[in-house]
Amino acid sequence: MVRGVILAAFLVFITHTRADAQQGSDLKLWYDKPATRWVEALPVGNGRLGAMVYGDPCCETWQLNENTVWAGQPNRNDNP
Repeated sequence: MVRGVILAAFLVFITHTRADAQQGSDLKLWYDKPATRWVEALPVGNGRLGAMVYGDPCCETWQLNENTVWAGQPNRNDNP
């Protein structure tokens, strides 16, 4: 019984994952010029380390942020 439920859940997961991958294959971000303001930059990160990428190939600018730089809750990194 448990094997059947796990197998069914796996098959549903695989079916929906493949459908989403096929629909999103043509999604692209394309810009004609680099960002000049912070609100135009592209945010990248994983929740611990983040950056705003401006996208100029000859002189790239990144604004970095890391979670221990933050002085607020839940960590009190301003008073070690």
